[in-house]
Amino acid sequence: MLKISFFVFVYLIGRQFYQLANQYGRNKLGFAIIGVLFYYLSSILPFLLFLMLESLGWRFPPSAMPISYIIGIPVGLLSIWLFYILIQKKFEQGNPQNSSDDLLDDSINH
Repeated sequence: MLKISFFVFVYLIGRQFYQLANQYGRNKLGFAIIGVLFYYLSSILPFLLFLMLESLGWRFPPSAMPISYIIGIPVGLLSIWLFYILIQKKFEQGNPQNSSDDLLDDSINH
């Protein structure tokens, strides 16, 4: 069951980035892969923070490591949400057909 939910989760992340890239005519598969990789890289940040603090001499109970994995899920989700918004803004700036100046001119002409 866990494997199925893992694949559904990866699919849902990749699908959102795929649809965003498709909407703006960018490389769909590339952005789907980047979105999934960005989630996994950002979700290990709490674990790396725990390791770095332990190497500096901080002491954590053995139960702290699984907590770092659990904290990684919302950190990963927040980071891909921010990454999605950043990419969307970047695509909108580079897409002249969605500019507000053109929309104003079209509404006056019709």
